[in-house]
Amino acid sequence: MPHIPTLREFVIRRVPCLSVDDSLAQASRLLAREHANHLVVLHATKPVGVLTPDSLLDAWCQGSAGETRLDRIPLTVVPSLTEDTDWQEALRCLVEPMALGMVLVIDKAGALQGLLTEEDFCHQLGLSQLAGAHTVLDAVSDSEQKLKMVFDCTRIFLGLLEPDGRVIIANRAALELIPAKLQDVVGLPFWEAPWWMHDIKLQTQVHDAVVMAQRGEVSGFEANHVVAGGELIHIDFTLRPISDDAGAVRYLLPEGRDVTERRRAEWALQASQIHYQALLNASPVGVIELDAAGHCIYVNEKYIEITGQSLTQALGDGWVCSIHPDDWDQLALVKAAVYSRAEAGHLECRYLLPDGQVAWMVGQAVPMRTSSGVVSGMILTLVDITEHKELEIRLRLAASMYETSSEGILVVDAQNHIVSVNPAFTTLLGYEATEVLGRDPGELGASRNAPSLYKNLWLAVEKSGHWQGEIWNCCKDGQEVALWMTVNTLFNSEGKVQWRFALFSDITEKKRNEELIWHQANYDALTGLPNRRLFRDRLQQEMKKAARYGISLALFFIDLDHFKDVNDCFGHDCGDRLLVEAGERIRRCLRDSDTVARLGGDEFTAILPNITELRRAEDAALAITQTLAQPFVIDGQESNVSASIGIAFYPQDGATDLVLLKQADRAMYLAKAKGRNCFSCVQHPQ
Repeated sequence: MPHIPTLREFVIRRVPCLSVDDSLAQASRLLAREHANHLVVLHATKPVGVLTPDSLLDAWCQGSAGETRLDRIPLTVVPSLTEDTDWQEALRCLVEPMALGMVLVIDKAGALQGLLTEEDFCHQLGLSQLAGAHTVLDAVSDSEQKLKMVFDCTRIFLGLLEPDGRVIIANRAALELIPAKLQDVVGLPFWEAPWWMHDIKLQTQVHDAVVMAQRGEVSGFEANHVVAGGELIHIDFTLRPISDDAGAVRYLLPEGRDVTERRRAEWALQASQIHYQALLNASPVGVIELDAAGHCIYVNEKYIEITGQSLTQALGDGWVCSIHPDDWDQLALVKAAVYSRAEAGHLECRYLLPDGQVAWMVGQAVPMRTSSGVVSGMILTLVDITEHKELEIRLRLAASMYETSSEGILVVDAQNHIVSVNPAFTTLLGYEATEVLGRDPGELGASRNAPSLYKNLWLAVEKSGHWQGEIWNCCKDGQEVALWMTVNTLFNSEGKVQWRFALFSDITEKKRNEELIWHQANYDALTGLPNRRLFRDRLQQEMKKAARYGISLALFFIDLDHFKDVNDCFGHDCGDRLLVEAGERIRRCLRDSDTVARLGGDEFTAILPNITELRRAEDAALAITQTLAQPFVIDGQESNVSASIGIAFYPQDGATDLVLLKQADRAMYLAKAKGRNCFSCVQHPQ
């Protein structure tokens, strides 16, 4: 009795997954990044449904926000089968009238293992079962019907050939392509069959593919075919051998896939891309192109100019992040008009620029359609109307902006006394309006502000009426916060100062993150010493200073001897702790003005500026070798290393940082050659 395979024996397609707790925006980014057509939503490890680009688009068009959880969005319910399900049951599930053309494969515990589509199933079953189909046809009464079911349910063009290339069988899709009946092609040499009769060169190519398959080789090419009605279609053709257990070729398996639509799309894209880009970049307005899911796929040069966003920053949902949150509802209405009703839309919104300012944009949105009229995306044009809006704001300075602004605002008179603050001011700093009215804003400044900050601020305000930058302020509870502040001046009809108003937002967390990122980028995570990047920067600065004042500096290249033995004997954790202590010992041997850095592994460097005599460098090198030669006691275990130090001097041994480092490295190897646990200076050839 022939073996009936289960889904465990099939190749299961892996599919991107997200949790029900994840958001609509995360799903959009994942589908775009993976170029996937399906995304499985899981509760713990169990699938609850499938999300497609179409369902994502529906969610966006219905006004769902980017942060909407996936369990709040309608999902496509797909049948689930266990790995032990046999292939006949899976096939019935795939081809039944209400089938979705896919099934989810799960284990006995219900955990997702992957996704199997109708096309995957038929293709994989054909590859693994057709080799024995001819034998099974004679041995099992229902094999012919099973094989025919597999053949006829797939849109892939399939057949089976004798080793000499004569046609045994072809599926319905392949026969309808000609069109012909099965008896018209059975027994014909494959290269002389009707599929290739329209092109002699193609017949030769097919014949060569048969010869390769007879040798056990797989071959493939793309072929053009004219079907009934004169339409030209493009077939991705593959011919592979099927061998028996002894390795002899028993059958040849031809397989073709219709890639016409893909090729047409590629050609259309290639034909229009240059034209579109030139047209869009010549436009005097900013242009954003969105795909069917509302994700940005292109912006023109004018958009980059007026928004300050790069193409990389705008891609995906990045462009939406620059729109003021208060205007997202307008954007949702425009998207609904375009994607749901295929209508044009009007948008007036604020853009948050990289420098903290706000730009007003007016936009027109129009749908893009496929040849069949289906909305495939959106084009949004933007014009910067900031100057016009600023004029309106100046004419209506009062309460409307105060009460709705998310930024803190305070207004002072010509004598610099606070006359009004908005609710956001109270939220950010904790002061009620009655507590600050009549006071000088400088009284709220934090102690960490440099005296020159206020001087430069007032110089700028007196000169231009405007200032923008970072400033530290004290909250009512004594906490200091960093603010991004913009100061503007409103003049009366006589040109004299009437009001000055400051807008500010809290950037304390942003500055902390920036400081953390800078520290991680410039300091060694293990020892806390400057890393290679900061070391090179400091070396370049010290070399410039030495050149300016006509002085010398010394560069040490320090390599720990026998450090590998410590790792091998006591483990990497012990080795890491030794490196930390070694760095501290080196630092204690040098001046505060000197720089000690870790380049990586067991290599350290030291920069000694303002070296007036060779002995000063030699004394420092001797001190380092002596201190590193002392035993390291870690967790009660004693480890011993030593140091080989190479010394190079600027400007004597090199005019650039890379040359100087190379010379110090060469000198270090000279020290190792002398027996280690010593130092050596650069030796120039006589």
